[in-house]
Amino acid sequence: MRNPNLAIALLAISLLFRPSLLLSGGKGDNPKIVETSVGRQLLLPADLKAFLEKEFPKARIPSDSEFDPAMLKFYFSHLIGIHPAIAWGDFNVDKKKDYILLLVTGQTNWGPIVELVVLNGGKGKQAFEVFRLGEVIDFKESYVSFRDSKLIKGAFQKGGWYLTWDEKEQIYNVVKS
Repeated sequence: MRNPNLAIALLAISLLFRPSLLLSGGKGDNPKIVETSVGRQLLLPADLKAFLEKEFPKARIPSDSEFDPAMLKFYFSHLIGIHPAIAWGDFNVDKKKDYILLLVTGQTNWGPIVELVVLNGGKGKQAFEVFRLGEVIDFKESYVSFRDSKLIKGAFQKGGWYLTWDEKEQIYNVVKS
């Protein structure tokens, strides 16, 4: 090939559009959505991706196709977030980035096992402090968000839960809305 820049660009594009490739951005970035030849792909910050691979080695984030189409339409038309299975912010007001995730952590004959997980920005060299808040039954209509200083695990047209940080106990409390 005569144009080396074109070869580099083609290589970069081919790596980006491989559906089996788990995409990650730079450290400290926010999660992003990229459009690929196979549809929307969630791009995770490198530090978050590395932590999830270590802490939850077989886990994955649910794909758009696993969610209820009506919920997705509602979610995206109301601009709740970039993806229904991830939200970020400073949930415990410690000036560190925290994440809330819906993670597929297993598979059964009846479908995937999905857990609600909060990752608080870690102390010292620790990347994140993990809070596993339990399994989400019938997650297809669920989403997570952080807006107006409220951490929410919502359910399409069924209400949801607010998750609040208890500074004294150092735990999350779940309150039905």
